[in-house]
Amino acid sequence: MIALATSVLALSGVTWAQPAPAPSPAVAPTEAAPPPAEASPAPEDSSHAGHFMVHLSVGVPLQTWLGSTGNGVGAAAASHFGPDSRFVLADQVGAGWWFHPHLRLQLTLQFNETLSGTQPGGNALTLFGAIPWVVYTSGIFFGGVGALLAPRSYGVGKFDAGVYPCAGVSIPVGGGFSLGAAVQAPVMLDVRTAFSIAPAVFAARRF
Repeated sequence: MIALATSVLALSGVTWAQPAPAPSPAVAPTEAAPPPAEASPAPEDSSHAGHFMVHLSVGVPLQTWLGSTGNGVGAAAASHFGPDSRFVLADQVGAGWWFHPHLRLQLTLQFNETLSGTQPGGNALTLFGAIPWVVYTSGIFFGGVGALLAPRSYGVGKFDAGVYPCAGVSIPVGGGFSLGAAVQAPVMLDVRTAFSIAPAVFAARRF
């Protein structure tokens, strides 16, 4: 009996090993958030739609062909001339509006000054007209056609009318400005049939 009690007391003094606490899971270090991406600049407006333009140009007809008129005699006979016999400046000023990315409505005023080869005492302003036309543009290239309505022609107040085609290149030079060259080829049909080819240079400004 004493031996049993001693055994119980001995067992009661035993300390049971406690399980080791589980290690806490490793916490990955927090990475710094990347800085917000800078907004890319808005692309430059490359569409012409809704924009206006103005232009100034000067051309020189290289050859002009005049059909016969009336009795076909003297000044009424068919003829042709160039700058060597009759020097003409074809001045223009105008404005246009793009109603489509590639199409522009334009109104141009034309003043032809004949500086040599006219009759003595003749008026140098041999033509004044208005050209309403439609112009197609693509990159630096353009081409258009319209009507040439001239209340003054051949140096007198005589109405003439015809067709005005033109094509050329327009090169931007910054600030909305552009410089270019064109070929004008008007055909007059009312007073007498006339056709000329005139290279021209111009300056333009887009708004």
